[in-house]
Amino acid sequence: MKNIKTIIPVSELQSRASAVIEQVRKTRQPVVVTLHGRGAAAVVDLDFFQGTIITNEEKEFPDWEKRLERAERETRAGRAVSLRSLKAKKKA
Repeated sequence: MKNIKTIIPVSELQSRASAVIEQVRKTRQPVVVTLHGRGAAAVVDLDFFQGTIITNEEKEFPDWEKRLERAERETRAGRAVSLRSLKAKKKA
């Protein structure tokens, strides 16, 4: 948790939930929530969370490393697709 800047007890989350969520949305920095003095959960930006889920799903493919290399090449070549446009395409 060395890169985590904000750690709060669950009681603070309970009393300031809206403010904590707004902080996460604005800064895109996670907030770790403790329970009985130990890390128990994290409040993270929704786009980050969804990206993590998608990444983990991609890693289930046996050729995920090759897919990642291809995506990195395409990104460097300017052929990247934003997560927002990908979501919109999947909904259509």
